[in-house]
Amino acid sequence: MLVGISDFTEENIEIDFKQYLEDNEYGFGKVMPGFRLLITGLGMGPSMSAICALLGKDEVLSRIDNGLGKVEALKNV
Repeated sequence: MLVGISDFTEENIEIDFKQYLEDNEYGFGKVMPGFRLLITGLGMGPSMSAICALLGKDEVLSRIDNGLGKVEALKNV
């Protein structure tokens, strides 16, 4: 989803994220806590679109990959 955003701005991130949720029939409340935890390591905070835009695309994608890798490793323990 985020990989395809060429202009990684707060507005574009929010539009793309909302569209992804709608297309896949995911509830915002079910997805956002995990997404926020992957990116920030915290359970609450400011707008995730703003945080992602500030961190930049490469850092956000790296944090997602690293976080999901850790989850996979825990599943295999």
